[in-house]
Amino acid sequence: LAILDQAFEKSPIGFSLIDRNYCYIRINPVMAKLVSKTVDDLLGKSLKDRGPEITEKVIPYVEKVFETGETFMYIPFRMTLKDSNIVSGMVSYYPIRHPMTNEIFAVAISFQDITKQLKTQTLLK
Repeated sequence: LAILDQAFEKSPIGFSLIDRNYCYIRINPVMAKLVSKTVDDLLGKSLKDRGPEITEKVIPYVEKVFETGETFMYIPFRMTLKDSNIVSGMVSYYPIRHPMTNEIFAVAISFQDITKQLKTQTLLK
């Protein structure tokens, strides 16, 4: 578990686990930074308190995963940060099932920032 925790914390990919109350039960620093917060600021807090961009773009996918058990991979995502910069990425949503009951108890969300790649692509054009 300690090894997995290190991988989770040091990953360049944003990662979070959301429970059935839409609260963060795990979040790594990359994902927290995306919304200009720290990990401690977000643990136990609801996605529904994150503002309209999150509630309109993220919550519908979380709901679908809980309802259907489907995985949604590489969904394009753009968001304007507090400093007016725009971040672009690919988001994936997938169910996390309890090992004994097979019930979905959380939704994992991963975020890969592709902002720099898109800027480079635009410059090359």
